[in-house]
Amino acid sequence: MKTKYYLFLALITVLVYSTMLLTSCEREANDTVIDIDDNTYKTVTIGNQIWMADNLRTTTYNDGSPITLVEADSEWINLTSGAYCWYKNDEATYGSTYGALYNWYAVDRFKLCPDGWRVPNDEEWRTFEEYLTNNGHNGTEGLVLKAKDGWSNAGSGTDYYGFKALPGGERYSIYEEIGECGYWWCSTAHTDTYAIFWMLSSNSKILNRFGGSKVCGFSVRCIKN
Repeated sequence: MKTKYYLFLALITVLVYSTMLLTSCEREANDTVIDIDDNTYKTVTIGNQIWMADNLRTTTYNDGSPITLVEADSEWINLTSGAYCWYKNDEATYGSTYGALYNWYAVDRFKLCPDGWRVPNDEEWRTFEEYLTNNGHNGTEGLVLKAKDGWSNAGSGTDYYGFKALPGGERYSIYEEIGECGYWWCSTAHTDTYAIFWMLSSNSKILNRFGGSKVCGFSVRCIKN
């Protein structure tokens, strides 16, 4: 009788361990995503959404066509088509940490993110914010999203969810605010010349929503389809 009991316990242990291994492998398979340029990004599940935990840095649309690199300020400010740049035109210093900056026309191609991913729309950003608000972070949504270091003026966060938001700055007529602010496009247009973006600041604990010129160069985080 004891032998049967021990055999039963052993069988249960094997089944549980096998399930844990399978779950672990499945989870690991979902922990990263690779874009068309072979850049690898960590991912994080927050609520019912799966987000990249790094800013996008692809220089190629997911259909294989190149995104236009524009370095001259005078050219950037007059664009009406998709483009990207590196902060201060210095990929070596800023690219791996902060990703690239894209104008909204690149977002509007709907081919910026890897296959199976997309630039989130305004409703999805609102759902994201609402989840944070409803789960103990009302008024501190930005604090729990910001990385634990990298923000100026003692403005770093707790990175509670592993979102690791960094202050990649922005570009309009010039590059500015790196270390102070992070800006992320959503795919929702506001007017013919403005689109919605979301923003974190070193001097604020909240997640902000604004409309900005489609010419602006902002960071991009992708969300899984």
